[in-house]
Amino acid sequence: MRSWLVFLTAMVVWAAGPAVLAGITVTSDGPMVQINTAGLPGTHIREHCTLWQTGDPSAGVMVYVDSSSGKVMRRATTADGGLTWTAGVDTGLTAPVGAASTDERNPVVRDFDQDGTLTGFFGTLQGSSAPTTATSRLFRATSTDVGVSWSGESLLGFGGADPNLGHTGTNGFIEAFETSGGGLRAYLAMNNITGTPSSATRLIESADGGANWTDLGNILIDGKNNVIGANGPVFTFVDDDDSQTKMGWLMFGESAHRGCYLMVSTDEGLSWALHTTLFTDSTVRSGDANFLSDSKVRLFYYRNTGSVPSDRQLWYEDFTLSGMSGIEPNNLLGGGAPPIAEPGTVGLIGLGLAVLVRRRR
Repeated sequence: MRSWLVFLTAMVVWAAGPAVLAGITVTSDGPMVQINTAGLPGTHIREHCTLWQTGDPSAGVMVYVDSSSGKVMRRATTADGGLTWTAGVDTGLTAPVGAASTDERNPVVRDFDQDGTLTGFFGTLQGSSAPTTATSRLFRATSTDVGVSWSGESLLGFGGADPNLGHTGTNGFIEAFETSGGGLRAYLAMNNITGTPSSATRLIESADGGANWTDLGNILIDGKNNVIGANGPVFTFVDDDDSQTKMGWLMFGESAHRGCYLMVSTDEGLSWALHTTLFTDSTVRSGDANFLSDSKVRLFYYRNTGSVPSDRQLWYEDFTLSGMSGIEPNNLLGGGAPPIAEPGTVGLIGLGLAVLVRRRR
């Protein structure tokens, strides 16, 4: 597989030791705004994953969980960088026969080879109290039409080491990305674990495109267990202070860590350290990002406020970035992909459309 990380050829050298991050800042451009697009479910959007056309951050697709009737995976598109979206359409995704539940949850969808073939990882039966194996919860599927339809749904294999380890709460993937060595590295959310800690994040790796995985055990994020809530893309960047290539992650927290944080890794995701707290908000549950340029990122998230209309609605907030260059996010859709369909009639949020800056390549 062509690694998205090797974007400066073999001359790229990963930074070693503690990150030097004094010059990196992330500043909010204004308060979070609720996206009242008519096509998206009013109070039913949950975990979601976005992809953005290479070279054109205005064109995007979102795969999301609609909980209005069971847990169904839907697809919506945008032509204005995510300010408005088309009506969500059922993707037809089906959990494999024998899975613990027909629910479809926690989508992490990536175009690893940047050729338009999408690989998606999904969870089922979140937070079960009944003993079952991790492979009855996690499955993989592929799409060649930018997520309109999916095929090859199959349960994941973990060989002799199963990350569930007899526990009852493998909720699903948080993130998956291709390393510079060509393999996949990913993180799993674990709840209801037997023993200590009661919740944790597992590090897993795959050498066959994500069909089979090796469990490498718990990973501490900034020295903490259970800090990750849901997916968001990792990205490589050059630190303008020391010209070193590093990896960033706009990570959405779990439990006491609800909110969004800029994490930085100097070892390609084997460990992460906190650099900046963007915001804390106990209602935020899941998020994603669209890098409009090296200096601008748009975050999307859903909130669980317990009230209508804001409960489980999609929100966004823009942030200005400085001190980073050559940003290459993990959620780009390759040039070989069929074009993302132009939206039809979409709802407006009453703020006007932002002027988007084309992403550099």
